[in-house]
Amino acid sequence: MIGICIGIIVVAFLPDLPAVWILISGTVFAVYLIVINRNFLYGNVLFRSIAWLLLGCCYAGLWGHWNLAHRMPLDSSPTDLVVSGEVLGLPKLSPGLVQKNGRENSQGRVQFLFQVEVIEVETAGVADLRKIRLNWYRAEHRVEPGQRWRFSVRLKPPVGLSNPGAFDLTGWLFQQGIDARGYVVSEPVPMRLTDSHWSLDRLRYAALIGLQEIGLSQRSVATLKALLLGDKSALGQLEWDLLRQSGTVHLVVISGLHISIVCLLGYASAAFLQRLALRWIPLAIDLRGPRVLLAIVAGVIYAALAGFSIPTQRALIMLCALFLPMLLSGKGVVFTLWKRWWLALTLVLMIQPLSVHQPGLWLSFTAVAVLFCATSAEVGQGRAGRVRQLIYSQWLIFIGLLPWLLFYTGSVALWAPLINLLAIPFLSFILLPGILILLVLGLFIPGFSVPVLDGLVELFWQGLVVVVGTGEGVVSADPDFSGVMLAICGVMLLALPRLLVFRWLGLFMFLPLLNVSQPALPDGQFKVWIFDVGQGLAVLIETRNRTVLYDTGAGFRSGGSVALYTVIPALQSFSVEAIDRLIVSHSDNDHSGGYANIEKRFEIRNLQSGSPSWRSRFAAKPCVSGQAWQYDNVRFSYVQPQHPAIENENNFSCVLLVESEHCSLLIPGDVESVIEAQILQQYPGLELDWLVAAHHGSRFSTDLTWLRQMRPAEVFFSAGLANQYGHPAAEVIARVEAIGARWKSTATAGAIILQQRGTGCVSESFRQQKKRYWTGS
Repeated sequence: MIGICIGIIVVAFLPDLPAVWILISGTVFAVYLIVINRNFLYGNVLFRSIAWLLLGCCYAGLWGHWNLAHRMPLDSSPTDLVVSGEVLGLPKLSPGLVQKNGRENSQGRVQFLFQVEVIEVETAGVADLRKIRLNWYRAEHRVEPGQRWRFSVRLKPPVGLSNPGAFDLTGWLFQQGIDARGYVVSEPVPMRLTDSHWSLDRLRYAALIGLQEIGLSQRSVATLKALLLGDKSALGQLEWDLLRQSGTVHLVVISGLHISIVCLLGYASAAFLQRLALRWIPLAIDLRGPRVLLAIVAGVIYAALAGFSIPTQRALIMLCALFLPMLLSGKGVVFTLWKRWWLALTLVLMIQPLSVHQPGLWLSFTAVAVLFCATSAEVGQGRAGRVRQLIYSQWLIFIGLLPWLLFYTGSVALWAPLINLLAIPFLSFILLPGILILLVLGLFIPGFSVPVLDGLVELFWQGLVVVVGTGEGVVSADPDFSGVMLAICGVMLLALPRLLVFRWLGLFMFLPLLNVSQPALPDGQFKVWIFDVGQGLAVLIETRNRTVLYDTGAGFRSGGSVALYTVIPALQSFSVEAIDRLIVSHSDNDHSGGYANIEKRFEIRNLQSGSPSWRSRFAAKPCVSGQAWQYDNVRFSYVQPQHPAIENENNFSCVLLVESEHCSLLIPGDVESVIEAQILQQYPGLELDWLVAAHHGSRFSTDLTWLRQMRPAEVFFSAGLANQYGHPAAEVIARVEAIGARWKSTATAGAIILQQRGTGCVSESFRQQKKRYWTGS
């Protein structure tokens, strides 16, 4: 089992997969060694381990090829298709669903998964689509699970933005088996087909509608949706902040904890029924089997209610691996706890080989491993011993998960063990059982259940408010993977009771976690991140001790912005606490929309903008033509004309020039060619190493004369993949190539890194740096 696990994990980190014929040959050879020539392997531990490792590698590689064969190629252009199929999962409705002319009409959009059954006109690269994610804007019908529709859709590859510290949407879509993304087009009109007769998702949807209609508060509905249905979309930013700051995110995200609680309730119910049977039926026998089976059945039902998501599958597999061997113990089959642990890990990885890229896998299996160690420790007998065991287990789990939490989130609440010591029993014995009981009572006494449920949920959230409000108590760090692995070894050393004399040496293995300082840039050099924010712009310039952010990406009507999952996570991963100068080039949403979210999370020491209207709204200072300053011997200056030849919002953009001894960069915002000509006239000798193309590569900017005088070695486009504006324009790319310059676009490269190496000025693609076999070339 260990060999298979290692083989699957190795493949999950490969940039490219071996050819199919190599993997099939390797599989045949491994099976031959394991099955046919097993006598030879049993005498040689090394060859046996290699054979299982080879089998794991080949299995994961073939799994990857199979899923890549179904996925829409990442370099495909948007494609129009007519598809028929079934709605899956719980559709996500945007706010504003109202009644109109007797029909429901969404003022926003409906997002849902769609199981493709028929593609009426097959197109190269999309003939094998299985599951796609669709948006239906201004939908005039309610979309429900189990419905079957005929849609005309426009599809694009399932690729997300690629930035440091941010969520890997491309990997997540691949893990979920989503082969394309797109939206429903209005012509031809969507056609409703015959619905499926039965669907688990339809039962979940009915439960969701029931929760929304019994009169609970909005917060209670959001909490119950998360705890019972695995749907976290209704939780607000306030709730997420409370959970993160208190270290209790796992309490509302269905995981092994919740499945375990339900299994425990099932086991306890079976034990209670057996006690009754023993009292009233003389021949009844106290058997462990029925208790275990009822516990597993309860866990399966709860996992089904949550939609059998990957985390619930993982938790269910682990519990089955732990419970089922108990049924075989009387038949001479012995499974130690650690064999069950490896069995569970093997099954999880075989079902979803890319689980290794999910934090939940490492957190859950580390927690269980630590618990195994904790249960073997001698902490005393009786009631006092059980209390000490509980406290010891919580402390050890906190220490065990600390490295992973720092690695994945960058911060940990120091009071998390104490909070969980209170919160887990509250969730296990009061909140979750109370919810289930009150929901059943609500069928008969709705007037009683609703206020009690609201009070119970509010008690949970107000408890977190009180705890979080007691102080900061958060430790932040950004360890590397090797530091995490060393700390995990330290945890296991601390947890082993047989090495009591030496186990405290494990504390020293945590020291690499404290080495969180990023290597400082040399004085006089700067590093640039052109973030992948879709159709927008956000550029970070770092010097040795200072941080400058130029633009913030687009905002959404809902109040959020693309900065929430691109710029902000990146800055947090760089341990940025304050932005020395934030420059909002002009007021267009795709440049200024993320300001409100960034301003809430970081101290902004200097705010400037080229837009008069934006400056008046946010009390910003103007970008004055000719203004210059230095940060750590790197020169910054504004070179836009003082009086634009044509005054409009784009031409008000701040044009920022950054210069060091060896490298130079110009960021012109959205200025048009007429402003470029003015800059050339004002700075006739200006030459560059790097140029960010104006207006995302619009044909009305980045003129050939501009390029010939600037003579940039590289030009960069910040644009969305397959955007509706056609940016960057083909003629602009032709101009760049005409002067012999290289170019990159965030649409294909992800975030772009610019930095000095020696005396040269180089650029790198973040997507290429983090390349895996599913991210494309």
